[in-house]
Amino acid sequence: MAISISASTGMALWAGAGAGKTSLTRAKTETPEDAFLEEAHKTPLQRLRDAILKKMGLTEDQLASMEPDQREAVEKEIVRQITDQAKTSTEKKAGFLADLRV
Repeated sequence: MAISISASTGMALWAGAGAGKTSLTRAKTETPEDAFLEEAHKTPLQRLRDAILKKMGLTEDQLASMEPDQREAVEKEIVRQITDQAKTSTEKKAGFLADLRV
């Protein structure tokens, strides 16, 4: 059973680790249903963050165990990539929509 304790609130949260949390893990076999539900409960921003971390070859636990200056650099890079993707997805693209009537 995975338990995460929030560094900011001290409250125990079940299933998953996030930014600023320390993961305390006991041996548990995660079922496909558990994995699905964990992913389904994530926000689009959390999914995007996870994808960027994966692309960087990092996990939330690895990020949490980094030195503060290293972690800050990675967090800034994550913010930069999210901002770039948001700008790219909202820019008008020529030919993206066309009203073709014949």
